[in-house]
Amino acid sequence: MSEAERAWLLVRGDELLAELVVTGGDFPWLSAEVRPAAGFAEVRPLFDDEFRWAEVIGSLLDQGGR
Repeated sequence: MSEAERAWLLVRGDELLAELVVTGGDFPWLSAEVRPAAGFAEVRPLFDDEFRWAEVIGSLLDQGGR
């Protein structure tokens, strides 16, 4: 599969915000490299929050928490 087939496009209306290039995953989850475009700055806080929560949840699971 080529890189183009593994890239998801994050768009708002006609504006490209970012390309999400799939780098791996564990079904049903995917990991992706975010390649920001010009409009990405407006939505970046959403990605930053999601990343922080994923780290917190992962840490809790590593410790045997729920």
